[in-house]
Amino acid sequence: MHTCRKLRNLAKQRDHLLEASNNLMYSGLLLLKKGIIKNELAINSIKHKINSLKISSFEKFLESESSSKILAELLKDNKLYYTLLSHIQKKILTEIGVENQRASLLYNLSINTDLKIDLITPELSYEISKLIQVLKSKENGLPNEIKREYYIGICDLYLSFESETEFVFLKDGIPYDWNQFENNFNMNFVNSTIQKLQQLYS
Repeated sequence: MHTCRKLRNLAKQRDHLLEASNNLMYSGLLLLKKGIIKNELAINSIKHKINSLKISSFEKFLESESSSKILAELLKDNKLYYTLLSHIQKKILTEIGVENQRASLLYNLSINTDLKIDLITPELSYEISKLIQVLKSKENGLPNEIKREYYIGICDLYLSFESETEFVFLKDGIPYDWNQFENNFNMNFVNSTIQKLQQLYS
């Protein structure tokens, strides 16, 4: 969700990023929809006592105080996520318009309440490839600060997209501290990730 907001804010630099602003909006929309699907899977797992996520000691977890607290947090977060989703959907309608074939396709995906993550994955991959192509063609003409934010936005997007393999969010049973991740997010890491993506999406 942090990445979705970052991509949306970066998309506002339309004077510099031109068509890439659309790709940033699409990426944020798709990533947000993926997050909502995962969040609702977690909510339903607790509500209906189904171990959908195949968590060890799930039955014990359901009997603990943590279960109800986490469910309350997930439900509260879900309201915020839908508010953000509605905001981005409206911005796509007003800033791009559904006359644009790509905007229409992704807008319709985003309002589909039965959407599966499998349908989101190839669309997100496509958007990453488009953002990398724009980087190749326009990076020399971008102001340094916007180029830096664009680099970081793409890296955030990629790590969120490939979170199961590229972003180790659970190590030795301890969840990774997102604030620590942001504080340690240095340009050496950004540059090496961008090089990797240029190879993957060339």
